[in-house]
Amino acid sequence: MTAKSFEELRIWQKAIKIGDDVYQLTDLPPLKNDYKSRNQLIGALVSISNNIAKGFEYNSRVHL
Repeated sequence: MTAKSFEELRIWQKAIKIGDDVYQLTDLPPLKNDYKSRNQLIGALVSISNNIAKGFEYNSRVHL
């Protein structure tokens, strides 16, 4: 099966799930008050799913 959108990719779905899980953990001590580490973690998590989506879109345009 060929994915028609990046949302169909299992790797993207897993990245979102992991992001949600880690985001919930950052709301707990000690990360809750460690703003620098918290922001770095959240930024990295968002970057993972964004990069998967960008790669999918790039590859989709190349093959048109």
